[in-house]
Amino acid sequence: MDGELVDVEQGQSRVAEAPNRIGSFGMGPCIAAAVLNHTQCRARLCHGPGWSVNSELLDGMLADDRRASDGHDDITLWLVGACKTFA
Repeated sequence: MDGELVDVEQGQSRVAEAPNRIGSFGMGPCIAAAVLNHTQCRARLCHGPGWSVNSELLDGMLADDRRASDGHDDITLWLVGACKTFA
C-alpha cells in the first residue's frame, strides 16, 4: 500500500492527504469522527474519550474543514463510537 499511516491518538485531530492513510487504535468507549473530502483527497480524523469531552475537538475539526473546502466538495462524515450511551 502506498503512503504512510497517520496515527491519531486519543485527544487528537489530524489530517492525511492521499496517498497517505489515517487511522486510530484502541477506541474502546471513545468516539471518533472522520471528515473525508473526496474532491481534495484529504481526510481528517479526531479521537476523543466521549461526546461531551470530544465536542470541542469535533467543533474545531469541522470548522477547519469548512474553511479548507469550497462549497461544492464531495464530503462524507463518519461518526463511530463504542459508548453504550450512544448505542
